Amino acid sequence: MRTDAPGTVSAHPRRNAFPSFRLVVAVVLALVAADVLIQTRHAGSAPAGRSAKPASSPVAGRDGTNLAQTPQVAIETDSPTDAEVVRMVAGLRLWAKTNPQAAFDWARKRPLELRRTALIAVLEETAAQPELAIRLGRDLLSVDPAVAQDCATALVGALIRTGQFAPALDFIQSGPAESRAEWLTDLFSSWIQREPASARELFVLLGSNRVEGLPLQSLMRSWASVAPVAAGSYALQLPPGAARETALSEILPKWAGADPNDLAAALPRFDNRDEHDRAASALVGCTDTANRPTAVALGWAESIRSPALRHGALQHVLREWSRQDPAAVLRYLEGNPGLTADERESLLSALAPPPPDAS
Repeated sequence: MRTDAPGTVSAHPRRNAFPSFRLVVAVVLALVAADVLIQTRHAGSAPAGRSAKPASSPVAGRDGTNLAQTPQVAIETDSPTDAEVVRMVAGLRLWAKTNPQAAFDWARKRPLELRRTALIAVLEETAAQPELAIRLGRDLLSVDPAVAQDCATALVGALIRTGQFAPALDFIQSGPAESRAEWLTDLFSSWIQREPASARELFVLLGSNRVEGLPLQSLMRSWASVAPVAAGSYALQLPPGAARETALSEILPKWAGADPNDLAAALPRFDNRDEHDRAASALVGCTDTANRPTAVALGWAESIRSPALRHGALQHVLREWSRQDPAAVLRYLEGNPGLTADERESLLSALAPPPPDAS
């Protein structure tokens, strides 16, 4: 309270020396609002010819433009740096996800070296849409031979990697003949590895198309590595000739190792003596006492007519047997009427222990 005169007290309360709390809050809020307004106007009035940089751009060019919308900003010269090419490829891949036709058309207009790189990026990204990718690839093959071969090879590889086997086959069959064998080899090798159940149909297709230069041996090797019994059954149905011989040469060792009982049961189906000998030799060489008795292995070896294969098979079985019962091996060699004198002598010599080191 304030004293007006000595001995008296004023009836009016003292006024506060500071503004009220509500007034302070109002002033602060007004200042904040004004600051926000100023910043907003500043952001919306960039200098002419310069765009504001996007807040979040997957791949940005020199001026911050989103390459997923305008990838051409990545290349501003006919002699780009490696970094500029990498940026172009990244932008094209993003663009191809949303507008593959536009990305393809843009890539087609680049200079030769850039065109090849750009088109490969677009085609590889578009492989997830195989019908469109194949149409674009065929367009290139018909109108742009300078880059078509490399681009088509890249497209085939992308289709294979993404498991688009049937579309890849469709594209390959309409592709250039000089590349067909190489592309089919890559396709069928991967297809067989991933879907061995489809292998029989694939080989029937190969046989009907008679593709020149196709390495049947490597394809059979791929099939035999994942499904040797099925591959062997297929090979036995082939007519006599080079294809059957090639198939069996790849399949027999894997068949014997995977299921010797199945191959042993199939031995009567080998009408050709050479094929029978190779099958029996594979059975002997790919088995041991852990998965067949010695007597069974001896029967396989003795059924072989080729002198070289027969000798090798008998030697394999007898050497293994001699580790367990050398006396029984000697009795077998001396008392077996099915062995010629030369065979007996050669086997005894092969099984004899090496002489002691003279040194």
